[in-house]
Amino acid sequence: MTADVLIRGGRLYDPSLGLDRVGDIAVSGRKIVFVPEGEAVEARRSINAGGCIVLPGLIDVHTHINRFGTYIGMNPDIAGIPMGVTTMVDGGSTGVSNYRAFLHQLDGYETKSRIALNVCAGGQIMSTQYTENVDPKVWEYGLFKEAFEEFPDKIVGLKIRTSRNIVGELGMEPLKKAVELADRLGTRLYVHTTNPPCTMAELTAMLRPGDVVCHTFHGVGNTLLEDGHVAPGILEARRRGVIFDVSQGQGNFCIPVAQTCIAEGFYPDTVSTDLNRDSWNNPLAYSLLMTMSKLLAMGLPFDRLVDGVTRAPAALIGAEGEMGTLREGSCADITVVRLTERAVHFIDKHGNSLDADRLLMPMATIIDGQIQYRSPDTL
Repeated sequence: MTADVLIRGGRLYDPSLGLDRVGDIAVSGRKIVFVPEGEAVEARRSINAGGCIVLPGLIDVHTHINRFGTYIGMNPDIAGIPMGVTTMVDGGSTGVSNYRAFLHQLDGYETKSRIALNVCAGGQIMSTQYTENVDPKVWEYGLFKEAFEEFPDKIVGLKIRTSRNIVGELGMEPLKKAVELADRLGTRLYVHTTNPPCTMAELTAMLRPGDVVCHTFHGVGNTLLEDGHVAPGILEARRRGVIFDVSQGQGNFCIPVAQTCIAEGFYPDTVSTDLNRDSWNNPLAYSLLMTMSKLLAMGLPFDRLVDGVTRAPAALIGAEGEMGTLREGSCADITVVRLTERAVHFIDKHGNSLDADRLLMPMATIIDGQIQYRSPDTL
């Protein structure tokens, strides 16, 4: 057979397919092609994946990539492609007043992208220096409706932040109204939950199946833990179908909270970085592969870890079966990594630390069949 790209001798791993074997996989045009065992392949380019793990292209489902429109905006190609990320979802950088300019900007990158629309018309311009207006009195339903109708394949939900310093005296009223707005629009709601004005159990009780709790393992104010264990209300929210996302960031992650949750079998549904200009290359966050390595060191099973950056986020953005999979005929978004033995010291902003002995290293990134990055080790 002939192919455009041949990935040779890697561990092909996709839990959604029950795939875990050493072999070859190929790319023809923009699609994945399986190579029958023992069949010779003539390819224009090849990648030596010996000793590596071949995964579906990694999807970072919570980032801030409005590079030219916000203070914290990060170039997705620079931050993601060399770290194995093929698709990013922006978590509320823009609102109904400026989303068109943002979508136009995103068309110029190789990284695939989707966005969640902030309930604030201008979006999240800055992280802490200037907080967005979340007062429901200034929301215009017609503008939201127009945005979702115009870009149904690009806008994947609404985003609201519920921290005390943002909602102020409004308390939980903005979240209540945001749920109602998302319900009218027929979309999901992404909720920033760090330091909320109520317990996390009360907050999640307000959410619908499919809504997303961001910063699941945060350590400021009310957390997922009550009396040192995952709160019963949090377990009930998961049973109802509420989704829990890591969205680590440099300030929205607490190592002991994550360790307790994982030890009790409360695993995140999706794994993401909350990537922005400040967290990129910052030891507190650094990259998606670093976040994955941290969770792996805490005991998150490898199959759940991989599902959280492939199939699960693909389902969130309506692309399950096309993205986040090595299924034959799906889009050729592929990430090659190596699990390397080396000492790693993880930290969080609260002064907690974690020592580990394994690190996921990026080896190659392919988007729609095009090799966008490869390590010299794959030659």
